[in-house]
Amino acid sequence: MIPVDSSPESVVRRWLLAWQDPTPEGLVSLYAADAVYVSGPGPVRHGIDDIKAHYQKQLAPGFSEFHIDVRTIVVDGPTVMVERVDRFALGGKTFEIPAVGVFEIDDAGRIKRFSDYFDLQSIRDQFAAAGFVAGQPQE
Repeated sequence: MIPVDSSPESVVRRWLLAWQDPTPEGLVSLYAADAVYVSGPGPVRHGIDDIKAHYQKQLAPGFSEFHIDVRTIVVDGPTVMVERVDRFALGGKTFEIPAVGVFEIDDAGRIKRFSDYFDLQSIRDQFAAAGFVAGQPQE
């Protein structure tokens, strides 16, 4: 078996790659059991089950064509900061979200904390311009 690089940057890059074909199971596979996830202004999520439930809800509307354009990665010990643009499609319309994520990786090579920062109003504006209400296309 070839060992997997568990450096903080490698762990984060594998998590970013998981978004190419995202599943809740795949996305949480790199988290520590007691991980903490902060997504913008949303509630803080604690532990794998809570984080997985969040991803299940987030992916439920049928998002597709995920692509993450990494602009900058900064690594300082176990902390990795990623400036990126997340792109995805929903209902045949494309959206993009500039974001910054701050990851803390534990000694076992697991994400122990992930804080994601983005402008929620720009997302709402894009959805409204595309004719979506609460993330759902209108008939």
